[in-house]
Amino acid sequence: MEQEYVLLESFPTPHDAHLVANLLRTVDIPAKILDESIVSVLPILEMALGGVKVMVPRNHLEEARQLWLDDRNSLAQGSGTETQQGQPGEETSDDHADDMRLAAKEDTITRAFYASVIGLFFCPLPAHLYSAWVLLRADREGTSRRTRIKMAVAWCINLAVFAVAVAMLLRAVAS
Repeated sequence: MEQEYVLLESFPTPHDAHLVANLLRTVDIPAKILDESIVSVLPILEMALGGVKVMVPRNHLEEARQLWLDDRNSLAQGSGTETQQGQPGEETSDDHADDMRLAAKEDTITRAFYASVIGLFFCPLPAHLYSAWVLLRADREGTSRRTRIKMAVAWCINLAVFAVAVAMLLRAVAS
């Protein structure tokens, strides 16, 4: 008899979902990830699909939820465990949490970039509105040069599409 899997949580990116699934697997809680492929290929569908889902067996749901909440709260506070001073060159818990936050920032900006590029071919206005919304909420502090360039290119594409849309609207009104 196969176990019934239930939703633990939905995440905006496959990266976030894999972090949680891997955390669960380290304590022998099976985890499945749903909708990863489609959100990776078409990030704009993330909202329509409800995100990338992490599923766990029903009999592990409470344990998984508690583990995930504890980990999330520890990241929000900077670190859930006391930082151990390691050898030079070793990464501490605070460094790991900072790296995870930076990776999440860069994933968010990359998602907005992909939405703006894909929007040139499919659903232009909704894709660019979504991209602009994500970029407005994005924090670029500490991101790589490449990510800042993606952000600038996405803004340029979005603004060009908005300008064309306004021009078309004005032309239609003037007719």
